[in-house]
Amino acid sequence: MFEHLNTIEQRGTLTMLVTERDIEALLDNELSHEQGKVVMDALQSSPRLRQHYDMIKDQKVLLKQWWEQYGKKHH
Repeated sequence: MFEHLNTIEQRGTLTMLVTERDIEALLDNELSHEQGKVVMDALQSSPRLRQHYDMIKDQKVLLKQWWEQYGKKHH
């Protein structure tokens, strides 16, 4: 699945590879400041990456809501 979501963004001589895992790490605050800046820059320059970021963010919100409502009842 990841190979279809990877994208290479080129700006001048800088080439960045941003993966789904990078986006998830950004949302989970697992990146250093510098790594987060690189991913955020890529998100700002790529509508495709931004759309994927929004999709993952929405999924995480829905999963959190589900877990808070239903997941705790089963433990």
